[in-house]
Amino acid sequence: MTRCKTRPPPPCAIPNPPPPCPPVALPPRPPTTNPPVTSPPVARPPVTGPPSANPPGARPPVTNPPAANPPGSANPPGSRPPTTSPPSSNLPLVLRECNIKVWIVDVHSWVTLSQQFQNPSSSVATHVTYTFSMLAGAAIYGFQIVRQDGTKVDGVVKQKDDAQKEMDIAVSEGLTAALGQEVTKDVFSIGIGNVAGNETITINLSYMSPLIDDEDRNQLRFTLPRSYMERYGRRPAGVTNSRLNHENVPFTMDVLIQQRGTIRSVSSPSGYNFTFGLGRPPNISPSPGISDSNIATATIRRSATSSARARDVMLIITADRLDNPRAFIETHPSPNHTTAAIGLTLVPHFGNSNYCPEMEYIVLVDRSGSMRGVKMEMTRQALIVLLQGLPSRGSFFNIFSYGTKATSLWPRSRAYDQATVNEARRHLDSMQADYGGTEIPNALDAVFASLPSRLTRPVSIFLLTDGGVWGSLLIQCVTKIESTIASKSSDKSFLRVYTIGIGDGVSTETCDRIARAGGGTSTYIVSDNEQYIGKCTRLVRAARTPPIVDIEVTWVTPKANASHDATGQVISLFDPEVPYDDEECGGVGPLAPILQAPHPVPSFYRSTRTQVYAIVPDSIAVTKEVKITGRIPVTGASVALTIPVQRFSPFAPFPASPGGIGTGTAFMHTLAAKALIQDREDWEDSGSVPEGKTSVSSLKEDITRLGIDYKLTSRYTSLIAVDRRNRD
Repeated sequence: MTRCKTRPPPPCAIPNPPPPCPPVALPPRPPTTNPPVTSPPVARPPVTGPPSANPPGARPPVTNPPAANPPGSANPPGSRPPTTSPPSSNLPLVLRECNIKVWIVDVHSWVTLSQQFQNPSSSVATHVTYTFSMLAGAAIYGFQIVRQDGTKVDGVVKQKDDAQKEMDIAVSEGLTAALGQEVTKDVFSIGIGNVAGNETITINLSYMSPLIDDEDRNQLRFTLPRSYMERYGRRPAGVTNSRLNHENVPFTMDVLIQQRGTIRSVSSPSGYNFTFGLGRPPNISPSPGISDSNIATATIRRSATSSARARDVMLIITADRLDNPRAFIETHPSPNHTTAAIGLTLVPHFGNSNYCPEMEYIVLVDRSGSMRGVKMEMTRQALIVLLQGLPSRGSFFNIFSYGTKATSLWPRSRAYDQATVNEARRHLDSMQADYGGTEIPNALDAVFASLPSRLTRPVSIFLLTDGGVWGSLLIQCVTKIESTIASKSSDKSFLRVYTIGIGDGVSTETCDRIARAGGGTSTYIVSDNEQYIGKCTRLVRAARTPPIVDIEVTWVTPKANASHDATGQVISLFDPEVPYDDEECGGVGPLAPILQAPHPVPSFYRSTRTQVYAIVPDSIAVTKEVKITGRIPVTGASVALTIPVQRFSPFAPFPASPGGIGTGTAFMHTLAAKALIQDREDWEDSGSVPEGKTSVSSLKEDITRLGIDYKLTSRYTSLIAVDRRNRD
């Protein structure tokens, strides 16, 4: 029996919780008259020039391409490619069309993005590089060039420096080539070399990504980023001054959805042309165990003449039993891998001492210039919901605002009552986006300075932002949060950080990474057409959940019952009898035989989805169930849940894509490997690894091995495709 164990965070002393109380009333708010603002175009890169060209604290302006360039062009005249690449002919490629195939199975998506470019000139476009947004955590595994004559060139994963050298050599020799690489976890870069005059070329990119919970416990959200918000701080070396403008580019997204429960509805609040149908489409053959009620299709389109601005594409799926715990096992289809991958998903739902009797809540609001207009109104509405969701007894709160400076409503948090809520409401009404840049590290310093050196009660911080920060500033945020949690927490208190991403183009890397460092969770409010109550209530519910520690996941069939602590009480992590409404709230050496991610498993939160993956030797692939155990220190109770393991057997609805559907790609292995890479990149950023794991010095080797073995991009691996037919 092999178990992976968490490191316990400090517990919270929770006596019997007080009886429910009526919430403090918030005065009604008049309807907003703020006009909507135009979001920046998709894949908008940072501006040209060194960071020092912008005034300190100011969000850098965006320079639009010359009007003479066709919409969708990359590398406008006068731009300069990266210094590591051959000189560019400065000829733009025009993005003519975009087609997306999406296959949603349970709580995961499988996407192939096809972007069709044209060289409108009669001269060869020597080298063009562009960047665009991705969701942080997306497992990018497939890459392909399709030439105008129909020739397809599949990309391969190589160590990043080797891939860059191969690209440089190919371009210098006149070969058509493409290089795909991660700039950050949510910004991807593609370089294209030697596109013939008047040629049309298609770049196919395939990736997998988990879905996130939406407003209701039986709703999931799929997001396709089409906006690119500017980041604050020094740009990474891989970000060029190229531009990919989707503003007037037509696209079609075809979606096939497969769920275990009955699909009730599919919707899209993004404002694009949208159609959907329930039931199996005629071109899909019946599949054993899958009824027509478990299948749905959807199509989202944007025409070239559409006046709608480019914004992120969202799809909301409502289906039965999405919150039920389940686990799937998959045997790797390749004979080169003798492993099985297991993925489990769980939305904890349990009672008994879920709340701390006294807690401090601090809201940290981004008031930088990019928050003007509808985003600031969305932020106000989200803050109102958060305030309404706080327990009326034992709550203390404060509101901080930040940009290039940080201010607070009060020097210290105050008790939650009608008078303080009214004052906070007046403060929200007066908020404007007039604080300059996005200096999150300094804002965190201000919040942490308001807390005592050793916490006397639990503290939850909610960070709301529309943008993000580049790598070095993000690492500063992570370091500050982790060190503060270590120094200020005590046995009877804990500190956690949660994030809410606001608007199109928000950096999912910034929000997700800060939440992981803070032991919290992240959620997103992208459109002013969507609902906020469920998302914000889920965050408050998570904040009120005391730590669950010593979490173990047993990936093989247990031979004996797990022992419990002295109380003998065991709480099921999924109890359908517990009410859903809150009682008080509104190529390298081998690794270990069993690889689990995340490791350690973070604390479970009520109503917040947790996903855990493992890659196990094929010799124990006969696993029939996965068992999860943990402990609530403040009560001495244990938590436990046993989940039966099912064989992963989706059907293949779309034609084969590069390294994708129909070509033997291991779905669950790919997701597990990406989770393992994310763990190791986080450990590398923090400079420490969990006990019993690899050393910090070998993390780069582990990440590279996982990337190459499972054909995934990472900070150390890239995708390279070279058409060698036109070699002299």
